[in-house]
Amino acid sequence: MSRLLLSVKPIPAAAKPEYEFSIDTITGISAPPIGIINNTPINSDTKTIRLNKNILSERINDLIKRTNIIADHRILTGYFLLSQF
Repeated sequence: MSRLLLSVKPIPAAAKPEYEFSIDTITGISAPPIGIINNTPINSDTKTIRLNKNILSERINDLIKRTNIIADHRILTGYFLLSQF
């Protein structure tokens, strides 16, 4: 009998309400922001989008030029004619 008592786990103590948070208490709690937050951004989004469009269009045009140069070179060297036989 004493061996059985030593192997049984003790019953956990009841929770103390003064130390427990309820779900209602912790829901919606967040830390305040650190430092000053600007409501208006320093850079406008339209300027960034315009710059990205210009960079993208320059890259696309460069790729098209390279592709045309390669195609012209293959046509001039007869690559397409030789590869079909």
